[in-house]
Amino acid sequence: APGLTVKVMSDSTSGDLNQGSLVLKVVDGIQSFLLPGDSSTMSGDTQATVLKVPHHGSNTALVPGYIDRVKPEVAVISVGSGNGYGHPASSTITSLQNAGAKAYRTDVDGTVVITTDGSTYSDKTSKTEGTSNQVTAVTTPQLVYSTPVSTPIQVVSTPMVTAKPTQAQSSAVCDCSRNIYNCEGGSPLPAGVTIQQCYDYCKYLGKGDIHDLDRDNDGSACEK
Repeated sequence: APGLTVKVMSDSTSGDLNQGSLVLKVVDGIQSFLLPGDSSTMSGDTQATVLKVPHHGSNTALVPGYIDRVKPEVAVISVGSGNGYGHPASSTITSLQNAGAKAYRTDVDGTVVITTDGSTYSDKTSKTEGTSNQVTAVTTPQLVYSTPVSTPIQVVSTPMVTAKPTQAQSSAVCDCSRNIYNCEGGSPLPAGVTIQQCYDYCKYLGKGDIHDLDRDNDGSACEK
């Protein structure tokens, strides 16, 4: 059987938590899987059969030309049900559909399993019956560049658990009744509270981004 390789496409040390994600491409025979974490960085040969959509399918997940370079047949969006960020964005879903990719989302389809023997692949979810010729053996990919592996692999995407912000018993995380905080250091937050925690807290209370801390609407407050 063809060898299995895991290629590191990007291991940026960028201060941006999203673009600094480790980007991997798993190749088994003629089948390939692109696993970009939250990064939309494009580098090297990114064409892949299966794409794990970056950044939970947010409205900034697919930069111009991204889908044209990857050309996925299957796309998987790992996203928590009822998350407060509005992920996945309708624009991302539309882009995948227009490209002819079969799109799965874990908040709707449950656990998604893609199985390959290096020649063909099949896909199923926890809410659908498996297709024919399923391969049941599973091998966890190792971070190597050219070590041959003959055992078929599965790439599994499991629904995320969306954490809810906590509130100190003595006081609120921040004031969500009016717009008093900003990204330039105005109106100090309570001791030990970060601007991201304040943003998450107000979203959780249903106040939305009352302080206008996330202007690109990707869930990260005051990112640089």
